[in-house]
Amino acid sequence: MNFLFHLFFFSSVVFLDEIVGQQSSVQIQKIQADPPNPNVGEGLKVRCFLINVDPFGQFPIQVLWSIKRFSQDRDFRILAYGGSVRDTLSGRVSARKESVEVYELVFRPVQESDSGIIRCELANTEAQVRLETTINVLVPPSIFYITPDVQVRAGEPVTLECRASGNPPPLVMWTRQGQEYPTSYTSLYTIESVSRDDRGLYKCVAEQQTGQKLTADNFVNVFVDFDPLVICDQVIVEQVPNINADAEITCTAEAYPMSVLKWEF
Repeated sequence: MNFLFHLFFFSSVVFLDEIVGQQSSVQIQKIQADPPNPNVGEGLKVRCFLINVDPFGQFPIQVLWSIKRFSQDRDFRILAYGGSVRDTLSGRVSARKESVEVYELVFRPVQESDSGIIRCELANTEAQVRLETTINVLVPPSIFYITPDVQVRAGEPVTLECRASGNPPPLVMWTRQGQEYPTSYTSLYTIESVSRDDRGLYKCVAEQQTGQKLTADNFVNVFVDFDPLVICDQVIVEQVPNINADAEITCTAEAYPMSVLKWEF
């Protein structure tokens, strides 16, 4: 009786060891995102590829999908277990078992907040088997704030501000209307003492290099109040008397704001 019991127990241990050994031999070969750097609003498919899978094993493989988003999550957040979705991220995430060796997770569409680390993990193995991939969602540049049109007195300082967003963060620069090259390569552009020559239209440009050049722009008008400036072609006009000829004086007057322009004799 004891001999039979020990024989049965020994056979059971060998059988369990074989199952655990087979299950533990399963590995994750790779995790692949398509596209690796998606544009915001596009679809994103992440595949997890397994190797050494026994299709006739008693214990089925269970793949656990989770995400740690850079902007929102402190820890990994479970999205799906095998082909069963646990968190749809507001209906944008689906999962399925493509084959015994391939599992996939789909974002449709992907958002900027989805940038982070996606993990594929075998949940029912003896050792922790996991692979991760980083998702970087590309967002085109946009200007979300620019200084409104400004009116300033000549001699006073003025600061123009432009704030832009995008992923990767865009380069912000200022140009003046009619100028080919940027005046400043910062989000803040300061003129310490404004003159009448500084008046005009200024353009903020947010530029991003992501394989192709993407830009966004916006404008601000600078109005400068300055005292009248009068320039005459001639200061003294000489004319022979009593010949019935016209005497003409041409002057140019400039001021902002312009109030009254008059001649006095």
